[in-house]
Amino acid sequence: MSSQVADTTYAILLEDGANNTIYSNNINWNATGSIKDSYGVYLFITSGNYGNNNITGNNLSIYSQSSTGSGFYLDSYGTSNSNTIQSNTININASTGYGVLLFNFGTLMNSNTIRSNTINVNASYGYGVYLSGSGTSNSNTIYNQTINVYSSASASALRSHGVYLSNADNSNISLLRINATAPSAYASDVYLSFG
Repeated sequence: MSSQVADTTYAILLEDGANNTIYSNNINWNATGSIKDSYGVYLFITSGNYGNNNITGNNLSIYSQSSTGSGFYLDSYGTSNSNTIQSNTININASTGYGVLLFNFGTLMNSNTIRSNTINVNASYGYGVYLSGSGTSNSNTIYNQTINVYSSASASALRSHGVYLSNADNSNISLLRINATAPSAYASDVYLSFG
């Protein structure tokens, strides 16, 4: 699948879905318009309990000219547990770039597994794996990743993050190969925060 449009664009958009498998897709997605986002796989939970989705073996190349690009985005206002994102190759080129983004505005986002992915991000604000939100996020696993994040920003602040965790308790983070760089700013391989 490929697309180049001057608007916010989604390759695969799944709303309130559970027990789905997204497997072995080649996605080349490009948002060329000003302040337009580009998403490879976008799971949107409006409310309720939807989980156990499996995203495996996909090749994602995501580009946004002047805004956000994300390979995989779980955007939850309800409960979404036990999702698996594994064995994907994700390449991001954007102003703000996320390889894998899990954001919990809802109640629970627990026991999700992010495993054996190769993630490359080139952005002003770059994140390999980002897990955060105002809801409860417990016991998520980030395992055996190869993550390269490069930030082109010039700033006296963090701009390049391999893994960013905020308000995420009891996370299991292991066997990561991270190269987060920002020649004119600051970089962090693993960043932990709360609240």
